[in-house]
Amino acid sequence: IDATGQTDVESLEFNFVNGRVFPKNIQLSSLDYAGEYLERLPNALMSADSQIENSTLQLLSQRVQAANTLVLIIDVERYHNNEPLEIEPYFDILDVASDKDVLLVATKCDILAEEFRDERALEAHQYFDEFCEYVNDTLVQNNQTVRTLVQDTSGSEIYPVYYQTTTDENGERVPMRDRDGNVMTIGFDELLKEMG
Repeated sequence: IDATGQTDVESLEFNFVNGRVFPKNIQLSSLDYAGEYLERLPNALMSADSQIENSTLQLLSQRVQAANTLVLIIDVERYHNNEPLEIEPYFDILDVASDKDVLLVATKCDILAEEFRDERALEAHQYFDEFCEYVNDTLVQNNQTVRTLVQDTSGSEIYPVYYQTTTDENGERVPMRDRDGNVMTIGFDELLKEMG
């Protein structure tokens, strides 16, 4: 899946029911936007709407201010490739939006699922609690910025999510599909339960 284009903003929304005895309707809405805006978002959050010249940045600021919960993404592919995680703006966002609940989500964790299988001879999707602990330990112990982010969010747990993947004939990592053609997702149900 390609990165979001610099001028693209996708509004993603859905509802789900959480709980059986006392079901609760939960609305989840988010914006998918180009990472280039992340650095500018803290300043926009501290500015009046009329002072924000970029309409996309103004929309992002409004949505963060209206949010109950901030979901901060940690890209495991970047971690794995020893690339900068580019999550430093999260600290300024957290300072400005200190009244928000925060969830830390590690995406593309199929990479760590393979390491988990190699190191422990366990399938991450079958031993998900152990895999969550593995992801948290791996990211916190091996990356100072992630360690500080976890500390700044009162020891928040990092929730791993991923598509089960395989390698195609061109050597590209592609999502696996079940017999009905659906992408096989891992960790998203647990994340939704936490949000509910």
